Amino acid sequence: MFLVDKEIKEIMQSKKVIEPFKEAFLGAISYDLTIKSIVTSEKKEQEKYSLEPGEVVFIASEEVIDLPENLLGIVHNKNSRIRQGLTVESPIYQPGHHTRVFFRIQNVSSYKITLEKGDSVAQISFSRTAEVPEKPYRGSFSNEFDYKGMGNYESDYKIRMTEYEEKKKELESLEYKIYGTIVALMAIFISVFALINTNAGIANAQQNMASLKTKYLLFNLSLVGSLSFMFTITSAIFKKYTVAAISCGIAVISFIILYFL
Repeated sequence: MFLVDKEIKEIMQSKKVIEPFKEAFLGAISYDLTIKSIVTSEKKEQEKYSLEPGEVVFIASEEVIDLPENLLGIVHNKNSRIRQGLTVESPIYQPGHHTRVFFRIQNVSSYKITLEKGDSVAQISFSRTAEVPEKPYRGSFSNEFDYKGMGNYESDYKIRMTEYEEKKKELESLEYKIYGTIVALMAIFISVFALINTNAGIANAQQNMASLKTKYLLFNLSLVGSLSFMFTITSAIFKKYTVAAISCGIAVISFIILYFL
């Protein structure tokens, strides 16, 4: 079971399990950890850093723990930081471990998150073991007070950002295609409607046959030429150059015929 606040304070009277210890950082079953430095993928320690979406860094906390041989420490997320978009990964600090607290965080949100020295980004809880282990922790990360190193996350971050940019370009291309299709369909609908409406009106007009044929031809050529010109501009905007060339050709032919008529 996790130790509650009063149990942690009682232990602190005989052994400095957390150093420095500030009672204001003590919760019901946890203690807030604050940033001493941010270790980036370039292995540089900084006191202030803007974490990009998807980026991973290590945190060196201000707090040093010195665990008794019947106590373990578990580092975990703070509710406020989860909602902000930060995730925390950490080992279980085993009985007997004496070290500065280090943990890894990742920005899983879609915007930058700025971190700086003194910020609280995680918390640690303590639990008693049923018995004292035969082999308390004496591993390679014992007495680690200065950061010893981490794996290279830079390449993974760059891969993620490259994939993001590719997806963005695909969406932009799809958006152009959708807009182009919508405009084309609207133009076709307008053309069909105009042709049906106007030709029906001409057919009902009380005029001689020669005049009717002339007006019918002039109107249709004007309509075809205008719509083809509109198709040319629209297709050029959406980078449909083949369609633009065909539409331009139809428009030019229509206007030439009109000129000679």
